[in-house]
Amino acid sequence: MAQRHDGPPPKMDSATMRAMDIKRLKSADLGLSDVQIDSVININQEMRSQMHQQTKKDKAEKKKERQEMESYQLTRLKTALGDDKLAQEVMDYYKKNKGPRGGGHGDGGDEMPPPPPGGSDMEFDN
Repeated sequence: MAQRHDGPPPKMDSATMRAMDIKRLKSADLGLSDVQIDSVININQEMRSQMHQQTKKDKAEKKKERQEMESYQLTRLKTALGDDKLAQEVMDYYKKNKGPRGGGHGDGGDEMPPPPPGGSDMEFDN
């Protein structure tokens, strides 16, 4: 019988997360070389770290800072990849595949994740 897990997923170690990122980028058909993939992952790890530092800010501050970080990230990607169009494709890929997040992740989102397939196992009295 599968165990029920409430709350956020367990934290992954950085090596596991890096391996998953490599696999995702290779399967994304962006045409990145191994060296470029390594650069993209390093830049994104830096951005994740900065995003996690936003927890004590209000929504307007988070949004402004997130926009500044995305601009900085795009600039870093353009430099690392040597191709403005490819850098924008990588940014678009990450935005498209980010998915909704709950609060506390530094993204300012109040979106709730979608319900699990088959609905919730919680019962409500009406």
